Amino acid sequence: MSIMATTKPKQTPSKKNKPTASEKEEGFMDLLKGIRGEFGKISWPTPQQITGNTIVVLVMVAIVSLGMWGIDNIFRAIIWLITDEIPRHII
Repeated sequence: MSIMATTKPKQTPSKKNKPTASEKEEGFMDLLKGIRGEFGKISWPTPQQITGNTIVVLVMVAIVSLGMWGIDNIFRAIIWLITDEIPRHII
């Protein structure tokens, strides 16, 4: 039993008609109409939701910042204990 490789005949690229300027403009206008329709489906937040979410983000940023500051100070104290030397940028 022998297996022979078969090759596909080469296909020459067909020459497609290029779209005219008016067809391109029509396609672009269809795209814009589609985008406008999709924007109508978006559930936009109310001003109260935006305010509430902004407050939550600011509080979380403050909490994470304080946590990182605390961890940084803990590591700084550990390094001071190990090296018995105060870093020069502190003095």
